[in-house]
Amino acid sequence: MSIRTSIYDFFAYTIPGGLVLFAVLGGFEMFGLTDLWTKYYRSNFSELLTIVVCSYIVGHLTNPLNSKWLKLFESRGIPKLAFDEFKAKHPTIKTDINPNDLEIWFASIRRESMELTHEVDRQKATSILMRGISFFLVLSCLILFIGVFSGKLIWWYSIIAIFTALFSFIAVKESMKFNKWFYFLIFELVVSRKEPYVFTKPDQSKENSNLT
Repeated sequence: MSIRTSIYDFFAYTIPGGLVLFAVLGGFEMFGLTDLWTKYYRSNFSELLTIVVCSYIVGHLTNPLNSKWLKLFESRGIPKLAFDEFKAKHPTIKTDINPNDLEIWFASIRRESMELTHEVDRQKATSILMRGISFFLVLSCLILFIGVFSGKLIWWYSIIAIFTALFSFIAVKESMKFNKWFYFLIFELVVSRKEPYVFTKPDQSKENSNLT
């Protein structure tokens, strides 16, 4: 695994996982179930490494929930929508691409160029990151409302809860945008590898023979 891929992995799972862990521990401490939330932000370096590992694990465990949360807003046919948008943007380009073959095309891109693969992966990682942040915000909204209605928090925390719900919606819209860009970029790369857009290097052996 490359360093760049590791960074994408960190952003995609560790940050959302840490935020969810932060929200859950805060909710538990609000009801006096634990004081880990206080220790969470007062951690020393060795404890911080443990938190990072736990955040990474939580990020993976909550990823299916994040995905289901995103599907409440995102159309199921995102690859086809991205392809239709691609054709609308480039109406003069004739292509026989099937959006259902997306994984095969991406696999071929991955074999040929890691630089292009990293660029495509970056779009997907950002989408996962934004949907994780959106899930954290909506979870925080629920915890705040529960705290207000149970009398653990004063009423003006409900205003904060409303803003967290608003920012959660903004984050999920950003996640949808980057997810569409992920597919859109694959389509662009696939078309660029076909005639007349493909760039083929000249045959070096023929050039050498011509020189002689």
